[in-house]
Amino acid sequence: MLNAQSEFDRRKIEVDEYISHLEMLNQQLGFSPSLMNTMKSSALLMMYNIVESTMTNLLQDVFDHLESKKISFDSLNSTMKVLVLVYSKKRNPATLVEKMNKSTLNLVVACFDRSELFSGNLDCKKIRETLKDIGVQTQHTYREGALLQVKTERNDLAHGIKSFADCGKAYTTQQLRDFHTRTTGTLTRVIQDFETFLNAKAYA
Repeated sequence: MLNAQSEFDRRKIEVDEYISHLEMLNQQLGFSPSLMNTMKSSALLMMYNIVESTMTNLLQDVFDHLESKKISFDSLNSTMKVLVLVYSKKRNPATLVEKMNKSTLNLVVACFDRSELFSGNLDCKKIRETLKDIGVQTQHTYREGALLQVKTERNDLAHGIKSFADCGKAYTTQQLRDFHTRTTGTLTRVIQDFETFLNAKAYA
């Protein structure tokens, strides 16, 4: 099982429990509507967090696999070679060489930096682009609109365009539950595609 899978499972349960708590509070009389709306906005942030963490962890799994198998640049297929070179261009050459010398890592692993992968930009379009960049084959269309909605709300909250109370006011707890189901369903398929990719050694 990929490390991304176990972390995904843990975070999925966290959001499940949080939304269940919101559903319970929604039945209580006298609970502050403003606070409820703020809490609903927090649920959207938690959902986006799952998306970004899962995609980041999946890429980490790929490069951890390449490191453990000691896969060299020459052993990669053309798609993966291009990806490694793209990542390498983002690194300071001197720092990259130093990292390779100190850790005895080859270029394939040394160029990878999980902190620079995504920054509030993950929706199905970005997932499709990421799969294409790595060469992951899939039977899924990845056109789930819930991910775009979650990403948009996350960015509006992060950039101060919307207050937490105003953002949450637009959603019912049932809508949040639906978003969570659709988002995690999409991520489950992505994880399966990455696992198939690694098992088939499709990077070579």
